Amino acid sequence: MAALIKVIIADDHRIFVDGLSEIIARISGVDIVATASNGEEVLQKIAKTTCDLAILDIHMPVRDGLETAKTLKKQFPRIKVLILTMNNELSLIKSMLEAGALGYILKTTGKEELERAIRRVAAGLTYFSEAVASELARQYLPKSPELVFDSAATAEPMPLTEREKEIVALVAREYSTPEIANLLFIAPTTVDTHRRNIIQKLGVKSSVGLAKYALKHGLID
Repeated sequence: MAALIKVIIADDHRIFVDGLSEIIARISGVDIVATASNGEEVLQKIAKTTCDLAILDIHMPVRDGLETAKTLKKQFPRIKVLILTMNNELSLIKSMLEAGALGYILKTTGKEELERAIRRVAAGLTYFSEAVASELARQYLPKSPELVFDSAATAEPMPLTEREKEIVALVAREYSTPEIANLLFIAPTTVDTHRRNIIQKLGVKSSVGLAKYALKHGLID
């Protein structure tokens, strides 16, 4: 039998906490051990109870989600952090990940995705909602349509799909298959399939060839 996942929820909107608590209470194998309205309460309550996962909003009074995540990483490194927020600003996403959060999902997410996020993050794996993954991937894509053409050759577009372009850019930046899968919200086997197709389409032999192609066609700086 799988171990019970013990969760603390922190958000300064009481009605949201109550609603989220009701949803999580119906997830098998997950137990809410405490709720809090700010990061300071999170730290106080975690010191008094056993907890596996902290679900944090970012914008909270007294101590916000960013500072709370940083403190948890230092004082309670065993506790995993899942961010649940309305904000998908790229700089903020990066800051939360650097602070130690393993998951970042939006409050527009459904129950099924919430459950997947809880289970993955509690297991020490990363999880991003699709909107967040898209925002993270956006920085690796061309800034304008003309960048997807080889100006030194012809005006024909590259023979790759948009997803394949994303994967080429991430491979060129030395992301591993599992990391790409998490970032793009797809299975690792799907990433491997795309890589094989891309290599066949472009006639390259390795990741080095993909990196050269990405640089030549403006997929990365």
